[in-house]
Amino acid sequence: MAAGYDKASGNHAVAVGYFGARDVSANKPIIKPEDLKGLKIRLPEAPLYIMFAKSVGANATPVALGLALQQKVVDAQETPLPTVLSRKLYEVQSDFSLTDHIYNAVLTVVSGSVWKSLSDEDKKTFDEVLKAGAAGYAKDIRAEEQDAPTKLRALGKHVHEVDRAAFRDAAMKLHNQPGFPWTKEIYDRLQAVK
Repeated sequence: MAAGYDKASGNHAVAVGYFGARDVSANKPIIKPEDLKGLKIRLPEAPLYIMFAKSVGANATPVALGLALQQKVVDAQETPLPTVLSRKLYEVQSDFSLTDHIYNAVLTVVSGSVWKSLSDEDKKTFDEVLKAGAAGYAKDIRAEEQDAPTKLRALGKHVHEVDRAAFRDAAMKLHNQPGFPWTKEIYDRLQAVK
């Protein structure tokens, strides 16, 4: 995949780091997909996120995160829990549901012109350092995710375990709809990866 990215973009993908599982928050418990029906949910304007909202019957509302909650433009939002803590979203939301409906990654990329200008020795150094950085970042995010429910509960917030399979089943029905950035062949290949 990295080689395909390099060829298509002209840049060099070096490392992938885990960025967190996305969870839902609102001012009420979200335990099952039906609990989001009709709610305006803040999310990024991207096909996968919009598909999530559609799959649970929510109204996708791609707006700026903090103000949308504060001004009650939206009823709910979805982000990784470390973002909830760093952006203090718990100040305007009371209930956090561990849906883990999308897992995010961060791709570390070196400009193609910079990569080409490096000696083989420097490329090796860049490769080692950037991969170590991505691994360290992923480790930190996982630790923050593990601690987040305890921190939220200590702030008097409600953290809910949910039936993740129900959210997955709702989304699966839309995975091959027109307009999404994959073909059925690519989707089937990815689903076969265990």
